[in-house]
Amino acid sequence: MNNKQSGFTIIELVIFITVIALVSLGIIITFENTMRLNYSQTPFFKAAALARSRMEIIIFNRQNNYVGVSDPCSVSTSGICAALSSFATSENLTVLSTISESGANKTITVNVNLNNGNSYPLQTIVSDYE
Repeated sequence: MNNKQSGFTIIELVIFITVIALVSLGIIITFENTMRLNYSQTPFFKAAALARSRMEIIIFNRQNNYVGVSDPCSVSTSGICAALSSFATSENLTVLSTISESGANKTITVNVNLNNGNSYPLQTIVSDYE
């Protein structure tokens, strides 16, 4: 009589479980490192969003004429500037904007300083066009 059984041996099951455990461990470590990296970059992303928002306000405030380039948030903290100011305060960020003129161009620089000593500068050039 031929009494052959089919199935997996205990050694094959142990090897399979070990391989699955190692692959799972690699995935978990990669996920944890990615989450840690994303969390450490959060202040930089907030600073970038604040700089972009402030730059958009300056460009929007241009009022369709070249002479009118100014930063309304440096003079007043009402309206949208109040929201940006409270966000900057709550996140411990400071914002400095400068507008310099060179010939027919104006360079607008918005610099957001983070509480860890780093900064996020954003710069654009506005030309005098007709």
